[in-house]
Amino acid sequence: MRKLILAIAFLMLSSSVSAETLLIENFEHNTDAIGLISETNGTIATSSTVASGGIYSCKTDITTAGGAANSLAKYAEDFGATIHGRFRYYATSGLVATMDNDNEYVEIFSIYNNDISEMLVRFTIYRTSGANRLVVFYNLNGVFDISTNVLPSSDAWHTITFDFYRHATDGTLTWTIDGVSQGIAGTFDTGDSNSGRIYYGSVNSTGMTGAYYIDDVILDSSKEISAYGWTVQQGGAVGSSYQF
Repeated sequence: MRKLILAIAFLMLSSSVSAETLLIENFEHNTDAIGLISETNGTIATSSTVASGGIYSCKTDITTAGGAANSLAKYAEDFGATIHGRFRYYATSGLVATMDNDNEYVEIFSIYNNDISEMLVRFTIYRTSGANRLVVFYNLNGVFDISTNVLPSSDAWHTITFDFYRHATDGTLTWTIDGVSQGIAGTFDTGDSNSGRIYYGSVNSTGMTGAYYIDDVILDSSKEISAYGWTVQQGGAVGSSYQF
């Protein structure tokens, strides 16, 4: 009887989690099943070169300046107005060394609406005013950004969390890196339609070449995700259990 009760409780918990979870990916399956891949002067694929906890991560390699390589991980869905997210990224020193002019950038993770008319949230390695930064753009037609003063260290994993609320006039965006708040923006236009497309890698880039990695991606519609308290089960395949 006790086992039956526990089994029922587990099924109820699993059901509630899956109803709120938009995406969970740790790339440990090591296949090309990471979404719809688009590559122009660049590549994107699972890789065992570096990983944040398991064996594999997702590697984007821009081979020619201006190249693009991305995976459309989720699309043709309505994810609602609220997204809580967390992912880890690793920028190589070789990539960062190619940033030598203002307005050079490479995208690492982005969320669009379904018809791609609005970019809702985009995390970008960006050079501006002579400094390399990690910048969050919000709303394609809005003024960027919430950004770090300096780009976090190369050749190391960093954890990004964000909480995004889409609204035409009263939207909000907050984010952290390695558990440290990077700012709060509120009461502004964060888009006119809900998110429906999630991209790994770079949809666009300018002036940069080299590789970077992302890993342990979690997006949820209701639960805030801390930098360290909620991780993808290491060693598991896509859809494996959470680890608290």
